[in-house]
Amino acid sequence: FPVTIRVKAAGLDEVYWEYVGPDDNVTRPACQELLAIQFFTDAERAEYDAATADERAYNCRHAFVPMSRGDYDQRIDEWKQAQ
Repeated sequence: FPVTIRVKAAGLDEVYWEYVGPDDNVTRPACQELLAIQFFTDAERAEYDAATADERAYNCRHAFVPMSRGDYDQRIDEWKQAQ
């Protein structure tokens, strides 16, 4: 099943995402941009996914991983404190 269906089935009404994967000398520019942002709302993920899908399509080693609102808020707070 698609990730969104599995997330909804798990009872998460709001879906948030983390973009994960390696950042090395073969990481594509679009993936580097998404790794730099790292955390996305559902709307942001859809927008960036559509804008970068062609570049990331072939053998991409990265993925959007769903996370809860609480995890998203905590990770954003940690990210802001580290800045």
